[in-house]
Amino acid sequence: FRILLYFRSLHVLLVENPTIHLEESLDDLSEKGREGSKDSIKVQFPGNLMSFIERLDDEYTRSLQFTDPHTQEYVNRLTDEGFLIDVAERVMHWYSTRDQQKHVARVSARILDHLYYRRQQDHVKMLSKQIVQSDVRRKKKKQDDDYDKPEIETSAQEAPEVQEDTKKKEKGRTYPWAALSNDLSETMSKFVSIILKNGDEKAQARALLCKVYHLAVHNEFTRARDIILMSHLHDIVGIFSIQFQILFNRVLAQLGLAAFRLGQYNEVHVCLNELCSSPRVRELLAQGAPVQRYQAERKPEQERAEKSKLCPFHTHINLEMLEASNLVAAMLLEVPTMAANPYDSRKKVQSKAFNKMLNHYESQVFLGPPENTRDHVYAATRSLLLGDWKKAYGLITALPVWELMVDSQKIKNTLQQRFKEEALRAYLLQYSQFYKSISAKTLSEKFALPSNIVHSTVSKMMFNEEISGSWDQPAGCVEVQRMNPTKLQFLCSVLADKAQALVEYNERVLDTRGGGFGVGYKMGQEVKSRPESLWGNFSRWSAIGNHGGFRKQPATQNRGFQNQNQNQNRSRPRAQQYGLMNQRNRFY
Repeated sequence: FRILLYFRSLHVLLVENPTIHLEESLDDLSEKGREGSKDSIKVQFPGNLMSFIERLDDEYTRSLQFTDPHTQEYVNRLTDEGFLIDVAERVMHWYSTRDQQKHVARVSARILDHLYYRRQQDHVKMLSKQIVQSDVRRKKKKQDDDYDKPEIETSAQEAPEVQEDTKKKEKGRTYPWAALSNDLSETMSKFVSIILKNGDEKAQARALLCKVYHLAVHNEFTRARDIILMSHLHDIVGIFSIQFQILFNRVLAQLGLAAFRLGQYNEVHVCLNELCSSPRVRELLAQGAPVQRYQAERKPEQERAEKSKLCPFHTHINLEMLEASNLVAAMLLEVPTMAANPYDSRKKVQSKAFNKMLNHYESQVFLGPPENTRDHVYAATRSLLLGDWKKAYGLITALPVWELMVDSQKIKNTLQQRFKEEALRAYLLQYSQFYKSISAKTLSEKFALPSNIVHSTVSKMMFNEEISGSWDQPAGCVEVQRMNPTKLQFLCSVLADKAQALVEYNERVLDTRGGGFGVGYKMGQEVKSRPESLWGNFSRWSAIGNHGGFRKQPATQNRGFQNQNQNQNRSRPRAQQYGLMNQRNRFY
């Protein structure tokens, strides 16, 4: 806090004296700037405001990383963020007056890191709270020492009118964050445009990710998705630093949550499936140190290096909410597939992690009442497969993560509508084989859906060939034309396929022993042979006779001559070895 006030005094001095110029090194100092009239005197001093503000921002972030987030000290430290942003804005303004646009872009990137994760409502509340707390702290500091007066004495006697004008300007800017607008979107657009215009490639990519994160937080999923797809950041994220990759993972997580809040569950699965399938979600989001194998003790240097990569606690994404969103979206996508193929283990799997979780629960001998998120999702899945949408919806809404979401009631209403539709689909896929005709009115009453939604859902299933049936418009019912196979019929078909595969495998093994094939080849095309070819190959191998179509060996040759002939055939090309190039060779 003292450093921030001292720096404000330094900034006032630089603004009051535009002839003062700061140079990065002493070698850049020259005596040429002192020549000229009194109004054009250029005074040069060694110093670099850019390195100062970057060092100050790094130290502030490090102080948040190494402070316990559950203490009042952490909350007090957060109140200094507004002062830090004000100092950064003063530096940006000073560089813009000197027409140093690269430094302006670098300072804008620093400010953007403190704004992109905020919501509009939280931003306004944070500003108002910081104003109240800053007044208290400023009064307390002023009692100990007058920090508002600059340490360096200015030429007050030579130019008293300039000092009075500066004081009037400072009165209009009572609080350090007065330059920040209450409209967070406008402020974000301002800083992002500066970085995209004057920043380097890395700064531009990071600014785009911050913009996408900001849009996702405010439920503008379509715009955020279009920006990240058109920029192709997902293709080049591997060449950037670890901090950039962490920000990219955080953006993906926030995109998935935004899609979940809007009811776009397919997009939720695309964004969160790979991220949540990893056991190192906390490490990928920089919200926890990696777990050491064999409980090895960490060195202090290693622990400090790991903590320096973590995000501050107030920027964390709730992992329970992330897991619940991913599992609920995967459940809504997998339940119709499970209902359509209840006995097929080779069915198309969209979420391997979700199916692995189901297999784990199904292998348990005893399951108690649901306690955590995974228990609730598994119980809801079993209820939804039976068409009981009320029980499934009740289990999901019983999760405590809904209290952490903004506008949770709207999200629950969207989720309830989707639960009804998926329960209807699962019910028709599983139990349509027991019906000859199903009334649309009965389905509408059973699943509490309007008749038009029932009609569109069933028609879509017919179009996708999920069920075979037709609408009887006068009667208002669905005529089921073909039933799905029962479990016994499905197991019989699986047994027949395996028996056929076993027979083909035995034929190939037997033909390999005899030097022939169970299937014939003719001009590069596969031609299945007659059943007699099996006995023909066997007779050739046993020297009884030849009925398989191969060249007939003389009956007088002995066993040794046969072995010699086979060795000669192995040395010839494959086509000549089996007589494929001989026109007299025929396949039956």
